[in-house]
Amino acid sequence: MLGTLATNLMPHQLPIAPPPSARRGPSRIVAGLVAALATLLVVPGAGPSVSGAAPQPGPAVATIAAPGQPDEEPPGTDPTAPVGDPDADEPAPRTGPEEDIETDPADDPETDPADEPDEPDTPTTVFPPGPPPGFTEEQFRRFVDVVQVCGFDAGWVCDSVFALTGNEALAETAQWVYDIPLRLAIIFLLAFGANRLVRRGIASYAARATARSTAQRYDDPELIRRDELRVNTATSAIGGAASVVIFLITGLIVLGEIGITLGPLLAGAGIGGVALGFGAQNMVRDFLAGIFVVFEDHYGVGDNIDAGRASGTVEEVTLRITKLRDIEGTLWFIPNGIIEGVGNRTQLWARAIIDFDIDYRADHERAGEIIKATADRVWQDPEAPVRILEEPALWGVESLGDSAVVIRIAVKCAPAEQWSLARMLRSEVKKALDAEGIEIPFPQHTVWVHGVPEGDAAEGALLAAGAAGAVETIEADDSRR
Repeated sequence: MLGTLATNLMPHQLPIAPPPSARRGPSRIVAGLVAALATLLVVPGAGPSVSGAAPQPGPAVATIAAPGQPDEEPPGTDPTAPVGDPDADEPAPRTGPEEDIETDPADDPETDPADEPDEPDTPTTVFPPGPPPGFTEEQFRRFVDVVQVCGFDAGWVCDSVFALTGNEALAETAQWVYDIPLRLAIIFLLAFGANRLVRRGIASYAARATARSTAQRYDDPELIRRDELRVNTATSAIGGAASVVIFLITGLIVLGEIGITLGPLLAGAGIGGVALGFGAQNMVRDFLAGIFVVFEDHYGVGDNIDAGRASGTVEEVTLRITKLRDIEGTLWFIPNGIIEGVGNRTQLWARAIIDFDIDYRADHERAGEIIKATADRVWQDPEAPVRILEEPALWGVESLGDSAVVIRIAVKCAPAEQWSLARMLRSEVKKALDAEGIEIPFPQHTVWVHGVPEGDAAEGALLAAGAAGAVETIEADDSRR
């Protein structure tokens, strides 16, 4: 009905007052809630006024004249003349058909253009004197009341609440509550959906890139595992950054929807960002270093690294810190920005370097063959607890020590297995050398006594006995060790 009335009134080109949404705000919401409470507690017999609230400041609305009840003075009557004054001007008789005569105020000598009131800044809502054809007076009056409260673009909530309560503030508040939460709900749903789609897209692209890379370059499960860990870390970092951007934009849109001016807010945020940038330089440095650590694959979870301040196994890598646990079980939290150089002991592959001490009186070439054969047997054993990647390399005599000849062997193995491989090879080589009768000597010293005169033979014998006793004591101590 209201839509039909509005359609019929549009050809009149009526100036429309500003919609009530321009006047709504927190104060109007509070007023609406108070008015709702007052409506519930109103005394019977004291019915509400047409508007149900105190007049609000705004553009003036013309009075509606019912048919047969003119609200203007008859033409030709001087409204300033006293009632019953015989000197009052009488209206001049008209001859001929009645028609409206328009005069230019500038041609009237009694009219001063400076005395005319200024045009209002906002247009006034003007209605025709009666209802359009096909509508009753009651329908027209109801339409006028709704338009004055809710505007021509009245929502059904405002129309319905005002029709039930006759309360202007309550009707406007109900329409606002209906409009704002619905828009905010849609905004949040779109934000969560966009965040989920972006994260899924990043994960899908990363999975395809990882599969393509591993299929082209790698056939080693360890390398594939490292690539997957690196991609997962990078995906998490990029997804987190995308979520921050999405929800930051969502927050700005929500603030604009609830009527908060974003200009001063953004200006303040810019100043705060500059101040935060100066005060949080170390944190920014940590984040930038973390980005390079992740994307350049300096190290990953499970690697054994030397970070300068601490050494151990990496348990977690984020954009800001690296967590690693040392051999004693201490968990270290190291900011990425202070790690100037890092040594990764377990990236891609490792090498176990083992030295064996052989007695000077033993056959050194035979000892080297035994060491090499033992390492080859472990390499070819499919059930060995460690994985050797290449044939063991016997590097030969490394040095000549005080009491033994040092023979070195190097074995390339899987990452993080070099320590267990070295322990196992020492045990196996010891058994093989014992079986061949080749000793691994303990530290010993030989004392030569010479230059003793014949007259001092007894004294020389005592010195020799003392030296021999000292050697036996040293050998006994070394054997106990």
